[in-house]
Amino acid sequence: MKRLTCLTLVLLARVAAAQPGVEDPPPPPAPAAPPQHVDPAYITGGILMTVDHLLNAAWLLDGGVRLGDLPIAIHASAAKGGSLDADNAGDFWRLMAGVELRSSAGEGNYGFLDLDLGYQHQTWNPHDEFEAEEHRGALAAARVGYDAGGEHIRVRATFELYKYHREFVDEMTTWDTGGGFTLAAGYRF
Repeated sequence: MKRLTCLTLVLLARVAAAQPGVEDPPPPPAPAAPPQHVDPAYITGGILMTVDHLLNAAWLLDGGVRLGDLPIAIHASAAKGGSLDADNAGDFWRLMAGVELRSSAGEGNYGFLDLDLGYQHQTWNPHDEFEAEEHRGALAAARVGYDAGGEHIRVRATFELYKYHREFVDEMTTWDTGGGFTLAAGYRF
């Protein structure tokens, strides 16, 4: 009797498995890829080289905060260094702030375009009886660059063009065009 019951159960199981319309369950879904790192903020430090009516070289500090998941960041930068021409040299500093538009280049690297407004100050110190000259005024700049590296440690390179509303010597003003580049290393949070 036991053998007959076992044989009946085996045959019923085979018949049930051979039924048309009965399918194997679907395979489990593949594991989801980990989400790509979205950097909420960054800070970099490096060098700035520009040329307008003087040649400028400075240390640069730049930082920004990303707006949610959008490819947009608000950022600010400060630079401090020196200015020179063929005759003399002096001090240089500038402050800028603006918006950064990003375009993903894959694997966390991206190109970017910065649109900035700021202020620049330069001095020119003569070696003779002339007084030192102060050059100062508002800036409007556009920078294009590339950000690459690991999840946290990054390298940034930029090229920039700017218009400088320069006030100098007895309140004379003029618009100068300048350009330059930056190279910086930084940390992405």
